[in-house]
Amino acid sequence: LLDGRILERDYVPIYIDNQYKGHFWKYTDITERKKFELELIESNENLELFKTLINNTSDAIQVSKENGQLVYINNEASKRLGIATQDASKYKIKDFETNFKNDKDWYQHVSKVRRKGSLIMEGENINLNTNIKFPVEVTVRFLELHSIAYIIANSRDISERKQIEASIKIQKEKYQNIIANMNLGLLEVDLDENIQFVNPGCPIPAES
Repeated sequence: LLDGRILERDYVPIYIDNQYKGHFWKYTDITERKKFELELIESNENLELFKTLINNTSDAIQVSKENGQLVYINNEASKRLGIATQDASKYKIKDFETNFKNDKDWYQHVSKVRRKGSLIMEGENINLNTNIKFPVEVTVRFLELHSIAYIIANSRDISERKQIEASIKIQKEKYQNIIANMNLGLLEVDLDENIQFVNPGCPIPAES
C-alpha cells in the first residue's frame, strides 16, 4: 500500500445450500511479519558472511565453554588439531594444549582471563591425528553471552619464528665461543660505552 503496509489477501467463497452465492476478500496486515522475515534473511546472510570470513582466516579460532569443552573451531583449527569441525564438542582444550595438564591448570587460566578480559600467551598444541607438537601464540578473550561464559582463542602457528630464534641463538653462541678463544683481545660496548662482552685476551685495568 502507499502507506507502506503489506496486506495478505485471502479469497473466501460463499455457498448456501451447496450453491455458490458469491465471495468476499479477507485482508490481513502482515507488515510486521514481512519486516521480521526480511530482518531474518539479512541476519542469516550476515552470519553466513561472518562464518565464511572466519573459516578463511589463516589463524586458528577455538571457542570453548568455561569448563574447557569446545563449542566451535574454524577450518584452520580443524586442520592443525586433527579434529573435525562437527566433532569439536567431543574435546576439551586440555586434550590438545600442553599448558593445561589437568582441570586445575585450566581453571586457573580461566580465572586469569576473566580477571583481565584478554591476554596473549604462548603454548604448544598437538595434532591429535599425527601427535605432532607445534608452538603457538594465542590471543585469549573472555566473553559472557546470555549468562554463559565463553573463552575465545585466536592462535597462530609460530614454528617458523621459533626456528629462526633458535638459529640466531646458536649463531650467537658460536660467535661468542670463537671470540672467547681468540688470542686477540676483544671488548664489546654499547652506544653508552657500557661493556657488553670481553674475552680473556682483553685485560681490563682495575679501577684506581
